[in-house]
Amino acid sequence: MEPFELVSIEVPESFSGTVIELLGQRLGVMKDMRVDGGTNFMDFAIPTRGLIGIRNRFLTSTKGMGTMNSIFLGYEEYRGELRDDPHGSIIATESGETNNYGLVTAQERGVLFLSAGVPVYAGMVVGANAKEGDIGVHVCRTRQLTNFRAKNEGLQDQLAVPLTLSLEDALNYINDDELVEITPKSVRIRKKLLTENDRKRAKRDEKNG
Repeated sequence: MEPFELVSIEVPESFSGTVIELLGQRLGVMKDMRVDGGTNFMDFAIPTRGLIGIRNRFLTSTKGMGTMNSIFLGYEEYRGELRDDPHGSIIATESGETNNYGLVTAQERGVLFLSAGVPVYAGMVVGANAKEGDIGVHVCRTRQLTNFRAKNEGLQDQLAVPLTLSLEDALNYINDDELVEITPKSVRIRKKLLTENDRKRAKRDEKNG
C-alpha cells in the first residue's frame, strides 16, 4: 500500500490534454472533469510520490495559468514504477570553480544547473543532457589568455540562465546511480561513484552479473 492524494486542477480548456498527459505519466487516475466557461476543473487520484517535482512542470505546461491543490486521500495498492522520460546528466570531470568559458561549452550539450563562480567537484552533476546517457564536461576550463583577450571576454551574453533546482526538483530528477546532496547553502546532485573509472567498472560488473 502507498499514500495517495486527491489533486484538484483548474486550467484553461486548451491545456487540458497536456495536464491529463502529465498526470498520467505520474500514475494519476482522473476521477472527475467538468467544464465551465472555457475552464476545465479536473480531479485526480495520484500516488503521493507522483507529486514530487510536478508543480514546476505543471506551471510550465500551463504557462502559469493553471492552479493545483491536493489533500491526502488515503492508502491504495502500490501502482508500480513511474513512467518518467529517460534522461542523461552532464557531469563535471574536474574539481574547481565554474567559469563562463567552460559553461558556454557545456550548455551546448543540454540545460545547466549552475552559473559561473560556483565550486564543483569531479562527479558532480552540473546539468541535464539533451540526449539519453551521461556526458562528462570540464566546466572549470578557462580560455587561453593573450594580450588582446580576457578570459571571459565576449561570453557573458552567450551564457543561458541556469535552471535552479529545489530539493523537490532534485529528488524528482535523479537516476538510480545519483544522489542528492543537501548543505545549508545549496542542493547538489552527484553520482554515487564520483570517478568515471569507477562508474565504468560498475557497469561492467552489472553486465557480467
